[in-house]
Amino acid sequence: MNKTLTEIAALVGGAVDGDGDIVIKGLAGIREAGPDTLSFVSNDKYIHLIDGARAAALVVNRDLPVEGFSLIRVDDPALAWDRLLELVKPPAVELPEGVDPTAFVAETAVVGKGVRIAQNAVVMDGVRIGDGTVIFPNVYVGHGSHLGADCLLYPNVVIRERTEIHDRVVIQPGAVIGSDGFGYHESKGRIVKQEQYGIVVLEDDVEIGANVTIDRARLHETRIGRGTKIDNLVQIAHNVHVGEQTMLVSQVGVAGSTRLGRGVIMAGQSGAAGHLNIGDGVIVAARAGVTKDVAAGEVVFGNPAGKRVAKQREVIGIRKIPALLETVRTLKERIARLEAQSGND
Repeated sequence: MNKTLTEIAALVGGAVDGDGDIVIKGLAGIREAGPDTLSFVSNDKYIHLIDGARAAALVVNRDLPVEGFSLIRVDDPALAWDRLLELVKPPAVELPEGVDPTAFVAETAVVGKGVRIAQNAVVMDGVRIGDGTVIFPNVYVGHGSHLGADCLLYPNVVIRERTEIHDRVVIQPGAVIGSDGFGYHESKGRIVKQEQYGIVVLEDDVEIGANVTIDRARLHETRIGRGTKIDNLVQIAHNVHVGEQTMLVSQVGVAGSTRLGRGVIMAGQSGAAGHLNIGDGVIVAARAGVTKDVAAGEVVFGNPAGKRVAKQREVIGIRKIPALLETVRTLKERIARLEAQSGND
């Protein structure tokens, strides 16, 4: 970078607290930072990482108590850090505009302006692709699917037929959108498939992680709301509706026909059973198993998941069991001695 701390502060709308003439040559995480690099701490939760840090200076919140470092104080350290990373990030991979000769694009497909379709991609009949969308190698876009403008589909993504993808959607490698839902019933000793005739809809600004699977609806649609971010290895079953600005972390599973409200957070390896309603702003803790409806704004954890206070009491109670067992053993021994003494008397 070769910029002074004062120059960097001006770029992010921050205020220097300390030596503004320090020259910063790079950016690094708090553990990796060296004497000529800038790092950041986003909030009090991570302040302990400052002990032993070797960074030349830190980007911190305006009121975070930090001593021993020159600082850039800002309203939002994470946002400021993102802006700084834009200055030093490696150049983006850019595909040439147009269709690679090895790709297959059906004659009935409609391709917008500035679209880039890379090697061995397949675009089937009736597909519509909006302006500026980028399709990396080995992507499959099934019959009648619609892709909006400025989408980004990384290698080996599969978009099954009739899927609707709106604008600025990002799909990481290996994701499968629109596969059949897991629908079967037993008839005369045989497992019979229930056909899945619906679609998947991804609204504007959705991001899908690597190897995510989102199943098509049995009827109507599976829908992922605007701005929602889905981490790697998440499974969304048929007819699920995920609200806007929701976050589903790695290995989350949501069973069929469950509805998630706006701004829900499901932490890693948590899951929800089918046909549930999970309200706006709900937080589901890691590895929690949701088996019944959750009202808006609640925080739940445990398996089966429950309200935070009740579950905390359960956890505390379980941790006390060894001590209670020892107490019971001691009391039994004392009672036995007292009974023996009483018999002797």
